Parts: sequence; C-alpha cells; structure tokens
Amino acid sequence: MRILYVTNMFPDKKLPYYGIFVKEQIEAIKKYYSIDYDIYYIDGRQHKWNYIKSIFEIHNILSEKQYDLIHVHYCLAGLFLLINIKRKIPVVVTLHGGDILKTQKKYIQIFFSKKILKKADFAITMNNKMDAEVRKYIEKTEIIPCSINTDFFTPPINRKINNPPIVVFPSKKNRVEKNFSLFKNVVNLYELKYSTELQIIELDKMSRQQVVELFQMADVMLMTSYSEGSPQVVKEAMACNLPVVSTNVGDVSYLLENVKRSYVVDTFKVDPLSEALLLSLYTDSSGIDGRDKLIKLGLNDEAIAKRIYNIYRLLLK
Repeated sequence: MRILYVTNMFPDKKLPYYGIFVKEQIEAIKKYYSIDYDIYYIDGRQHKWNYIKSIFEIHNILSEKQYDLIHVHYCLAGLFLLINIKRKIPVVVTLHGGDILKTQKKYIQIFFSKKILKKADFAITMNNKMDAEVRKYIEKTEIIPCSINTDFFTPPINRKINNPPIVVFPSKKNRVEKNFSLFKNVVNLYELKYSTELQIIELDKMSRQQVVELFQMADVMLMTSYSEGSPQVVKEAMACNLPVVSTNVGDVSYLLENVKRSYVVDTFKVDPLSEALLLSLYTDSSGIDGRDKLIKLGLNDEAIAKRIYNIYRLLLK
C-alpha cells in the first residue's frame, strides 16, 4: 500500500514539537503494517502562499507517481482536492480542531473545510462535537484521537510534591486559544487565596525527552483552553500519571473521567479552577491512574494504528 500524506503540521529543527503527533502516527502505522509513504508538508507558517502553491505541486506529484490512497492531516491542507484529481484515489481527511470548530474563530478555514470534506471519502475526527459538525458534509466518519507512545511517555517511580509545586502551562503563552490570561489569573488567585507560591513552566522550545522529564517531575498540568480537539498534552500527561486540571473542552471530560487527582471544570471562572488546582495538589482521590485509563481507552500507538489501517483497507476494497 502506497500512501501520500499531506499535512500542514510536521516537526522540523526550529519547531521539533510542532505536529509531532502526525509524524508519530505515520511511523506507528508503518511499524505495524506494510505501507510505503511520502510526505508533502505545507509550511503555512512560513508563508500563506504555500497553500496555493501546494495545489499545483500536489497535482503534479499525483500525475507522476502512483498512490493507492491519500491521507490529509488538517482540512486546509486538502485545498488541492478542490481541483478534481485525474485518477480517482481514495482520500482520508483527519480534522484536528481549528479547521472545523467555530470556537477558534477561524472562519475562512471552516469555509474551505466544508468544501474539502465534500471531496473526501472518509473523515477522522477527534471528539463527538467535531464529528457531529463534520457529518453535515461527509457521510463516512470515525472518532479516532491521536495516540500516545506509552513506551516513551512513562511515569516516574515516585512522585513527590515539589516546593513550590510545579504547574505546567501546556503550550506557548501567545497561542490565543490556549487562554494564558485565564491560566495566569487562576495562578494569581491561588497564590493569594492560599498564601503559597507556585512554580510555572511553559511547554515551549522543549525536546520530546525534556517534555517527558517535565511531566515526570511536575505536580499538575493546568489547561485553560477555550477550544481543543483531543489535546495530545493531556494524553501525554496521563501516560506519565501527571494530574490534570482542565476547562471542559474537546474530549477532556471523556479522557479524565474517574482519573485520580484530575478535574474538569465546567466554567471559565477563576475561583472554581483554583479550587480544583488545590484539590489536585493536596487531596488524594479514588479512581484510576491516568496511564491505566489511557490504555483502557485504547489510545496507545498500536491500537490507533490498527483503527486507521482498517479505514485504509475499507477504502481500498
């Protein structure tokens, strides 16, 4: 099986963490199944013109090489589908959130996503909300969150509360949808209300190994996003048994249900989030370890690779 992967999210030397989940998903499918593949990366961060250029370059590639299937990661990367492909090739599109969710206010992207979905054969979504929206434009869909390499993301032998406690902000501060202003307000209120200091570490410019070490060392992750698909950082934290406090976005309530010392708060108000942070740090709770829950949900690499490969086989029958 020969596959062309088209994506606008892929790691490089400058951004080693950007789109790492796409790279790791492709590598996992290759590990467990017999596929050959090429990757076409659209660097939209460098210049938006690269999206327009990709339309013609991808059509040239498809006229020169024979592929059994095309898998597009992030709907906007599928602009080439708006011009009919000469030879019919099955197309899978994986949506990651901002390409279809109105909460991220990327309205131009959503406009094109709807048109691209109508040209695809199968759509993979991250959660129920996304899936309900996508089904308006394409018949065949399946909810398959990106997986986690549980051999790489592992828990520490012993986790002890640091002094001061380490709270992870799970992104760059300048990413609007991650809502750092709310995170900062929660931390400020916590420190004022409970007369204690917190140590904040931003998840930025780290290698994969450094991320693992941080998750093994930290005390809690506080996610204050106002929009998510199926956040990888939450699943990575779970694999390391790092407790998570989060706003109720994406599929976090599904992921964290009954997970020890993890809380999902149904509001963007500061007070309830600071209280949940206190409970996570200092109250033992019953439930399941995050890592065990992740494996129970079948979100390890092998299980997700199997589900995606089965879609490939279905489309090639």
